[in-house]
Amino acid sequence: MNKQNYLQELREKIVDWFGLYFPDTRLGDLERGLIQAARELKMDESVDGIYQWMMRAEKSRNDIHVLATHLTVGETYFFREQIGLDLFKELILPRHMKNEKTTVPFRIWCAGCSSGEEPYTLAIIIKEYFPQISEADISILASDISPLALKKAIQGIYSEWSFRTIDPFLKSKYFRKEGGNWRISPEIQRMVNFSFINLADQSYPSPLTQTEHLDLILCRNVLMYFDPAVIKEISKKFLNCLNDDGWLITSQVELNDEYYSDFHRIQFLNGIFYQKSSTKINKAITHPGPVAGINHPVIPFVQPDKKSHKNNKNVTVNPSKNQTLDKKTRTVTHQTTPDLRALFDTGCYRQITEFMERSGNHPELTPEKIPIIARAYANTGHYREAAHYLEKLIYGKQTTPEVYYLYATVLFELNDYEKAETHLKKAIYLDHRHIPTYLLLGNLMNIQGKKELASKYFKNVFTLLDQYQDQDLVYGTEGMTAGRIKSMIVNMIE
Repeated sequence: MNKQNYLQELREKIVDWFGLYFPDTRLGDLERGLIQAARELKMDESVDGIYQWMMRAEKSRNDIHVLATHLTVGETYFFREQIGLDLFKELILPRHMKNEKTTVPFRIWCAGCSSGEEPYTLAIIIKEYFPQISEADISILASDISPLALKKAIQGIYSEWSFRTIDPFLKSKYFRKEGGNWRISPEIQRMVNFSFINLADQSYPSPLTQTEHLDLILCRNVLMYFDPAVIKEISKKFLNCLNDDGWLITSQVELNDEYYSDFHRIQFLNGIFYQKSSTKINKAITHPGPVAGINHPVIPFVQPDKKSHKNNKNVTVNPSKNQTLDKKTRTVTHQTTPDLRALFDTGCYRQITEFMERSGNHPELTPEKIPIIARAYANTGHYREAAHYLEKLIYGKQTTPEVYYLYATVLFELNDYEKAETHLKKAIYLDHRHIPTYLLLGNLMNIQGKKELASKYFKNVFTLLDQYQDQDLVYGTEGMTAGRIKSMIVNMIE
């Protein structure tokens, strides 16, 4: 057999063992992962040698662990995908606390937790916003298939790269500096239990793995790498793991009613989530409409604020008004012109918008400052205000591909798809290699049912990513790697 045939057969073996699927466009990723695993195990690194080893009947537990480590994607960070965290903080936990009959712990499972940032984020939210909940009233299970990732999670030591979206106040409160890294505080660390669970096997639901009678499962940016048939099986098992009215939170790029048909689809703020059947709750917050494949754009700046969604036409739930963080971290600095870039880079979006509201149309605005202000408004859910500032540049003929792209993402959030498409095409006219623009165009076409056009734009993304290594970060995509983008869109190409 030639190398391609070997890899295709090895791909089927990987599906059987782990549920992970490598389409033809990612066979190079499979080969690299297998070679790295063989190197660590001190085995023949040729594809033929790997094939002979993989087809042998017996594999040690260590062999499986090493393979899992090199074939899975471990990219994550604290407070990733805020929309799912908003649901947890604003709806799920408050409703649980109102249930006076509750006598058992609220049980959470982070399935595919990688190096632990996600479960620790949940623990921080609980400790910060719900201090009345005791540790005995919460159970957080976090699992992964990679022993290396679990080892890092249990150690609880993280580099600066894991903190790219965390509030600096929370970082200083729940972590301590240790050399060039940061260590999670013991009170947060003891709230999470880590475990090895292979989502492709039959180890759940089970009391032995603590995966029965759950109230919430988070499985985000994990199943996009799995074989479709395996995803359906995992979905059924997740359903059986949950209590009635329990929740499943996936990434917004993994939404697919075909996979999660046994769940009720729920819209909260600007996101879609899944819930085990409950007529009472679903009548209140279910929002009709198509959900399939990737139906949200990759928007590198929009992290909607919990208290301001007046511009969103599809809002169906009003979140509770939880207290904000320490006022010292939210007060606008009383200097004439604050350093807008520094405020933005540290996540102080509200300070920027409060400054603008206090000072009006500031005379010192420059073309460099306006996009920062617009992003700050967008990140706090004020999309119309964001559009207003960007129009100053567009109508003033001070445009760049980034300005057009930024404006189009705001228009997308305002459901003005036609105008968004127009400005995305203007961005491409100025820079035909602008990857975020093609991604957003593909998503825009996809949610409108224009599958052929969506496929065309996603193919352009693949072509442009040829110049990147899979581990390379792609400019303008909120720290996403080329490999992850490929995995997200591969099934959207016809």
